[in-house]
Amino acid sequence: MKLILGAIVLAIAIGFVIGGNLRNLSHVQIRWPALALVGLALQLIPVDANADALGFGLLMLSYALLLTFAALNVRSAGFPLILVGLLLNALVIGVNHGMPVDRHALIASGQANTLRALVNEGGAKHHLATADDRLMFLGDVIAVPEPAGQVVSVGDVFTYLGVIWFVLGGMRPRKTQVASGTGPVSDGMGLDPPPPNGPPPLPADSTRSSDTRAP
Repeated sequence: MKLILGAIVLAIAIGFVIGGNLRNLSHVQIRWPALALVGLALQLIPVDANADALGFGLLMLSYALLLTFAALNVRSAGFPLILVGLLLNALVIGVNHGMPVDRHALIASGQANTLRALVNEGGAKHHLATADDRLMFLGDVIAVPEPAGQVVSVGDVFTYLGVIWFVLGGMRPRKTQVASGTGPVSDGMGLDPPPPNGPPPLPADSTRSSDTRAP
């Protein structure tokens, strides 16, 4: 949560620097947002470490909903990266029955005190990586030191970049907005805006009679 919130704050700051506005985000159309809300909520459900099958099932159901949500919105800014990130995470979780966490990355991120918890209580959501884990390069292997103190995966990085792209794309000035003191702005379809005082005057030679003959 620290990193995703940090990514959003960073994106908003950059958006203001490039002249964007948070109000523009309200015009962004997102399809089926309930899928994302339910998918994230499933990952927050506490599951006993012994109920490994239940935990794994809820986690994969969560990713199924999140992947569907990202695919439905893939034409929107940021969602192509978000979709790739979710796919990579779902892949490594699926083949390893949970997200493997690298021991060295965990220590480097300042979370050495969680090693015992991962060994004793790790389950479908996260577990300390072993030699049996596959596609380990897609697991939680990237250490982010304090103050974040997190270990993330390649898929997480894609997702965070996608969120930044989405926020920046939503905040940028809309093409249909009117710039103050500069008149109408093009609608982005290659059509020039109409002049403010009606249609332009016809060229002088267009007033000549159509039956004028050359000498």
